[in-house]
Amino acid sequence: MKMKAIKLITAILTMMAAATVAAKDDAVSELTQKALDSHSLTMEINYISPVSMAGFPSIDGYRICIRDGKLNADLPYFGRSDTAIINTDEAGLRFEDCEIEIKENYKKAKKGVYVWMFKAHTSGNEHVDFNVTFYNNGTVQVQCNCSRRSGISYYGSMVEPDATEQ
Repeated sequence: MKMKAIKLITAILTMMAAATVAAKDDAVSELTQKALDSHSLTMEINYISPVSMAGFPSIDGYRICIRDGKLNADLPYFGRSDTAIINTDEAGLRFEDCEIEIKENYKKAKKGVYVWMFKAHTSGNEHVDFNVTFYNNGTVQVQCNCSRRSGISYYGSMVEPDATEQ
């Protein structure tokens, strides 16, 4: 129990530090500016935070890729489901060339913070609302509100896309 509490406190402090640094830094990182201009994003996930569970670091190299109005991601899911998941391929949140329309919501965001919102359907036909928050220092927070499960958030950093993601 103590180890879970220590991990949770460490994760919260890390997120607060990242948000504080991002809010203070007026210079937009090159990757952030590139993502905002092109509506393209490659994010490497380093922390997963399910609702109603303790968050934990991700060491498996999960990525979220947005290119040309399409979302590609195969994300792990941890949390409560409203329906039984019979097919194990539907256990995570999987998006394969899923068409999306990004809505920018910068007016409600603080200075140095940029927000995208969009909706997507998993390959298992579950509806997911995304809220993607960019910070000037290149960190990203992705909140997923699912139609048949509890929500989950992913935290990470923008990275250059590899050849298969371009």
